Amino acid sequence: MKISTLVKVLLGLIVLAIGALGVFIATLDVSQYKGRIVALLEQKTGRTVTIDGDLDLAIGLSPALVVEDVTIGNADWASDPEMLSVGRLEAQVEMLPLLSGDINIVRVILDDPIVHLETDKDGNGNWALSLPTDAADATEPPLDTASTEAPADGAEGPGGLPALQIQEVRLENGMLTYRDGVTGQTMAVALDTVSLTGGGLADPLNIEIEGAYNDAEFTLDGSVGAPAALTNPNGTAWPLDLTATAGGATVTAKGTIAHPAEATGIDLAITARGEQIADLATLAQAFGQSVAIPALGPYTATLNLAGDADALAVRDLDAKLGTPGEFLVAATGSIANALAASGLDLTVSVAAPDPDVLADFGAALPAAASARAVVRDIDGGYGLRDLEATLGRSALSGTLDARMDGPRPAVSGSLSSSLLDLDELASTPDGDSDGTVTVPAAPAAPTDSGGPMIPDTPLPLDALRLADANLSLAVERAILPGGGEVSDLSLNVTLDGGALSISPMQANVAGGAMDGSVTLRPTGNGAARLAVDMNGDGVRVGDLAKAFAGSEAVLDGPTTLRVKLEGQGATPHQIASTLDGSILVHTVDARMNNGAVNWAGGDVMTQLGELINPFAAKESTTPIQCLVFNMTATQGVLSNDNGVAMETDKMVVGGGGAFDLGAERLNVKIAPRPRPGIGIETGFGKIVELFAVTGPFASPSLELDAEKAIQTGLRTAASAAGAVATGGLSMLGESLVGGMLGSEGGELEPCLVALGEKDPGQGGSAAGAESGSPTDGVGQALEGLTGGESGDVGRAIENILGGGQRNAPAEDGGTGGETGESGDGDVGEAIREGLGGLLGD
Repeated sequence: MKISTLVKVLLGLIVLAIGALGVFIATLDVSQYKGRIVALLEQKTGRTVTIDGDLDLAIGLSPALVVEDVTIGNADWASDPEMLSVGRLEAQVEMLPLLSGDINIVRVILDDPIVHLETDKDGNGNWALSLPTDAADATEPPLDTASTEAPADGAEGPGGLPALQIQEVRLENGMLTYRDGVTGQTMAVALDTVSLTGGGLADPLNIEIEGAYNDAEFTLDGSVGAPAALTNPNGTAWPLDLTATAGGATVTAKGTIAHPAEATGIDLAITARGEQIADLATLAQAFGQSVAIPALGPYTATLNLAGDADALAVRDLDAKLGTPGEFLVAATGSIANALAASGLDLTVSVAAPDPDVLADFGAALPAAASARAVVRDIDGGYGLRDLEATLGRSALSGTLDARMDGPRPAVSGSLSSSLLDLDELASTPDGDSDGTVTVPAAPAAPTDSGGPMIPDTPLPLDALRLADANLSLAVERAILPGGGEVSDLSLNVTLDGGALSISPMQANVAGGAMDGSVTLRPTGNGAARLAVDMNGDGVRVGDLAKAFAGSEAVLDGPTTLRVKLEGQGATPHQIASTLDGSILVHTVDARMNNGAVNWAGGDVMTQLGELINPFAAKESTTPIQCLVFNMTATQGVLSNDNGVAMETDKMVVGGGGAFDLGAERLNVKIAPRPRPGIGIETGFGKIVELFAVTGPFASPSLELDAEKAIQTGLRTAASAAGAVATGGLSMLGESLVGGMLGSEGGELEPCLVALGEKDPGQGGSAAGAESGSPTDGVGQALEGLTGGESGDVGRAIENILGGGQRNAPAEDGGTGGETGESGDGDVGEAIREGLGGLLGD
């Protein structure tokens, strides 16, 4: 047989065999193997497996196997009946590589895959399969796991298995859910499309993914190194070039990973940008965090991420947020260990030249602001170095440290300022300050019992326990609201376990100097002990009134201030009601600006001013030679019988009494008297010599002291009568106010009495000084007028009450005509005249 004929026969046989194979495959019903496939999968997984659709085999050089409606059951404790379901699975394999023992999968397509993963309350996952342990399975030879290197194209796989190549994996309309049985958190990832393409496991992989994480949409595009290199420890660096979008942000990562399996040798250039930072709130919500992010504008960031996964370093950071000219935050520098937030060397700056930009976010600023600092980590926390901040004209610089390794955060540092303009900062963001102090709306009128003049709300002691602090502040010049100035202010603030201390505290204010300390120490059950120790010398009270109250009623007035008080309670009112200590205010050389006082008003202070300053309507200012308020505090009651005094060029005023801070009531007796020789009569019709300010703090009233008013009226009436201006009543009048005015028959010096530098005067006769009661004094005085006869006393009192004999007054207002036998008519008339001034006739 010729060779050519032999070749033809062989070729014909081959063609016939191939044709026969094609006919066999074409007529093969793979569905008949469905049961065997299901049984095998159930044996290997220990779960229920179903294939409700058909199995189909498409013939060609790259035949495709199609399986529809595949499900794998879930663990019996799981909430979903199925752990995995696939609507349609298609796998296409090249035929020719199979002849050489290789498996080259052209593509794998998954339609409608749904995966339910969850854990139980003990943390066990539903993906843990119950694998068989029978002897037959135990005799199966294990796979060779000694080699971890992936095969190159055409090479055998581990343990002599055929080499596997996958060119494309495509997923459509997938869903992955995860439920944490321990925490109760859930996660849902919807994968609209997933496309993974490449030449094989040894070739780079192209990635395209679109989906949503808990309804937050995202995309991922780019390329990574060969999948086979992920398990090759001796391979070259694994390249990565990816772009992701989510929450309005676009993030790119480009670089290499030396050992991707161990996540070491990372060297990536990262960029991030977005048009609005507020859009990131959708991402936070997707991760279960409700975060309100203000709409501060666009943002960009570039950095280099280097190192290993457990110690990543950030280098060449350059980040910006906002818009220049409106609001801008910038940060540059590096972080040695980003995960541990250690090795910080960052320069952070904030600029808000337009203060209105932040108004919509509840952070309205009264003026343009800026800040800059170097942020570094310190032992147990972080520190700000080279801090410089401005707010309008105000400037602040220094250092701050925040330690986080104690029982609570601790802040310490030193700050200084060349100018602190509180007047500018007190202005509204809508306009400039006009130099006046804005008076808040008055609260609801309190009750007659005193009401809420002193707040009775709990002290914010819990807030004082949030952090510890040790801060010092030095201010060269501070402008107070209203224009007053403080210079050389220095104070140290410490907060330790909720105990607050401001000590020392020093400042030059209103032409004088002040120093002192304030402490507030918790004592348990929501209460705290307050201690205030303040001293002032040469402080002009007029400047203080203008600076703090916007009032120009008092001008000049160098003042000595001594305050030493301690109290305890859970509210300011409780503390006030337990105060012990003393208060001294001593002002000299002041002037009352009568033009700034509403003398036509009807309030108590106006009435009081009219009584102690009768020349106010005629003179622009009233010189105040001295003004004293000197009180001792005992269990919340400020008291001193002679602790109030004022001296002017025409009047002297002495007084004393009590201020009950717990009941919020006062009872103060005041005794004004004109200086001799100024042409003002004393008496109820002219100058009242004794009156009282009494009642609740919120609504006090001006009253005459009933007992002393009768005595003063008697003295004045007797003087007016002219016939009885002798011993008894003259000495009685002196005894009534002498103690307050310190007369002793000499100079009227109530300020010295109030300061304790002069004993209160006794005045009058020895008998009058020893009287047991004011009524005894009245009786003795009347007896002096009537020669000591009790009947005469009775007739005098009868005349006071309208009985007895009296003559009509003369036209000039004096007394005229003949008196009774003993002159009792004159006395009675004079007494009634005095009481008429008191009672309005």
